[in-house]
Amino acid sequence: MKAYKLSYYLVVTDLLDETSDTPNRMVYATRSGKALIIKDNIYQLLVAGDFDKVPMEMMASLLANHVIVRSSEDELTSILEENEIEIDNDDSLGYTIQPGANCQLGCDYCGQEHTEKTMSEEHQEKMLRRIESMIEPRHKRLSITWYGGEPILALKQIRTLTPRLKAIAQKHGLTYFSDMITNGLGLKTRVFEELAGELDVSHFQITLDGTATQHDQRRITKKGGNTFDTIVKNIVRVTDHPIYQEKGCSIVIRCNINNGNKEDIRNLVWYLASLGLKDKITFDFQPVTDWGDNAAAENSMSKEEFGAYEIERMIEVIQLGFTYNNFIPSRNHSVCMVVDEKSEVFDAYGNIYSCWEVPYTPVYEGSDFQYGHLDKDASEFRKDPMRDWNSSIPTNDSWCKSCKFLPVCGGGCPKKWLEKTPACPSFKFNIEDRLVLEYLTNRTNNVAQLLTETA
Repeated sequence: MKAYKLSYYLVVTDLLDETSDTPNRMVYATRSGKALIIKDNIYQLLVAGDFDKVPMEMMASLLANHVIVRSSEDELTSILEENEIEIDNDDSLGYTIQPGANCQLGCDYCGQEHTEKTMSEEHQEKMLRRIESMIEPRHKRLSITWYGGEPILALKQIRTLTPRLKAIAQKHGLTYFSDMITNGLGLKTRVFEELAGELDVSHFQITLDGTATQHDQRRITKKGGNTFDTIVKNIVRVTDHPIYQEKGCSIVIRCNINNGNKEDIRNLVWYLASLGLKDKITFDFQPVTDWGDNAAAENSMSKEEFGAYEIERMIEVIQLGFTYNNFIPSRNHSVCMVVDEKSEVFDAYGNIYSCWEVPYTPVYEGSDFQYGHLDKDASEFRKDPMRDWNSSIPTNDSWCKSCKFLPVCGGGCPKKWLEKTPACPSFKFNIEDRLVLEYLTNRTNNVAQLLTETA
């Protein structure tokens, strides 16, 4: 029996530089999240199992990056054990806080039900005590995500909570970090100055679903008002503000995409480039999916279609000069916050969850996804079915146990799998193109120019 075998968790490109006497391949080992450029003659030795003919230095690299593994290794077990070890040793303690339940918008794909409720002082106090009780010696950072509804509508609560959260972090020797998911409508200059200044919010996610033509059909106010122009003006003013650079702030523009707006996203990218935002923002292209039971995905592309579409948009933003560095996903030991029992979501009513897609969504009220409440003792909490995600993979109904992308995907979305909805990420359907982009990046310092020349 041979001592080594090719890892199951590999993605290999076709021949690159086919006219060369020594063509290359990109070999992407998802166990390490690394892509290696390997001569085809070496790859053929690996496929044949002739490991003793591979140069020793190359063998060391292949083993270190999990392209080759011990023949006796159960790789699935190793991956899941590695995940649990990393989660248990994670030095960041993360929470999502929804200080209010209201939002100005009535987006057509949103599954939330909004009210004017904000987090009471009593629940703030109990939440702070719970957060502090979770800190362990291993923790070095306290990370807070402000979410909603629209969190800026609960700025009063953020003002109250932030200094106390920072004080908890300081007391225990932790650094403090916070970000915000906002619709951007209320991100006026003075609000940004306060958030990025004394409230230490340094990263913002803002959604634009196309230019005004499409965005103002999908992301309108509850009274039917347009929002695109106001949001874009806010983005321009914020990114031009001296504090944006001084504090190392960033904005990611999320685009929720289906067949209705997919063509207009290209217009949006070009428009934002024309406003001089190329060095100031990045993009996150995502398909519209069901939220709760609202059937929002009915007009979405198939996963294969979206994978091809995403590559087109990635190339386009690179050609225009925007930053887009994450062509291939890294090793992902923690699929999301649900697998870390200390990471929680607190809503304005005092409910506790492990996933931020659940709050304010009627279909989940009273379910096991809403597993606790700040007014109850922890002994009364339900068991959240998502917390045991990693240990359930070998026996659950997902495809993850046999998927080569498990080490970098982690399962995509445990909640969706529990709801019998495949949660595979887009990179599963365009990884070969991503690997070519990675290859081009390794060959040149100006991939944007190279892509333009070869277009």
